[in-house]
Amino acid sequence: MSVWLGGDEADAIYLGADPVDAVYLGEDQVWPVGGIEYIGSNWNGGTTVVLPSHQAGDFLLFYAINGAFSTPSLPAGKTNIANGGTFGAYVRVGYLIAASSSEVSGTWSNASHLHVMVFRGAVKGVHAGGGTVSANWPALSGFSTDAWVVRLCAGGGVNLTAPAGFTGRGGATSGSYRTQGFDTNGPLGATSVAQVAMSPSTNSVPITIALEPV
Repeated sequence: MSVWLGGDEADAIYLGADPVDAVYLGEDQVWPVGGIEYIGSNWNGGTTVVLPSHQAGDFLLFYAINGAFSTPSLPAGKTNIANGGTFGAYVRVGYLIAASSSEVSGTWSNASHLHVMVFRGAVKGVHAGGGTVSANWPALSGFSTDAWVVRLCAGGGVNLTAPAGFTGRGGATSGSYRTQGFDTNGPLGATSVAQVAMSPSTNSVPITIALEPV
């Protein structure tokens, strides 16, 4: 189902002077047709995390960090995106395309903190970072203008703020490493994003990922 004006599908819908991002009929998005949808996030100071509500086909993005000596393991069934780091910050990033509405995180052994973000109508695109320590969100290019961009990191004892143009999706607010997730909350409309310093400044293992629509 979509929204039509006469014989033409609507390109934009406004509430007063403000454009709306989407129109829902109950829990079902009916406009715009297709595209990516943010579903939810969760995080936990341990090797597992309770997943937000999800359904078959959803894209589940995981960020695991160990604040000591070991890279977190990749549970069976998950696909590795990146891993690496150095003493005090070892990270693994992975994903799962849900086969049902009852998936579990699995155990990310050695993780001292685990974060998950859930998107609908998405597949993984290009990425940068996730393997080396830096105080900057990595630049990224080579994705479509329909892609959403996601940035994930764990601030070393600080609560990271959203980079310009990104929406905060929550995260830990206490502890030595506080995972935070951000996304563009819609298609970026460009094919690249620049490197930008994390704020407050912190050295950790950030990653920038493009999600392409299915």
